[in-house]
Amino acid sequence: MLIQEELKRFRKIKSQNKTKNHSSKRQSYTSERNSYTSQRKSDSKSYDLFNLSKEDTFEILEVSELSTSQEIKNSRNRLINQWHPDKHKTRLYQNIAEKQTKLIIIVYELLREL
Repeated sequence: MLIQEELKRFRKIKSQNKTKNHSSKRQSYTSERNSYTSQRKSDSKSYDLFNLSKEDTFEILEVSELSTSQEIKNSRNRLINQWHPDKHKTRLYQNIAEKQTKLIIIVYELLREL
């Protein structure tokens, strides 16, 4: 869910930058990336893996706190399939997908131990 918001924000910035005239594609890509990362740093929610609350873990896996272990496992599998890095074409999306996949795996392991 958090990553989906970041992707929407990136697409919005990318579409805004397409309207501007740049002298080269490289300059355009660099400005897109810089504006995206600066905006992302300013208003994104980051998770500290050592201080995750129980609510955060359920939010990341997109399940309720009353979910069964089978529902949690199904949600994990669905999210891992959705965020698999091979399903994303650009390098930026692949990096985001890798981070999200690692986060899903770590959170699932934490919930399994509870």
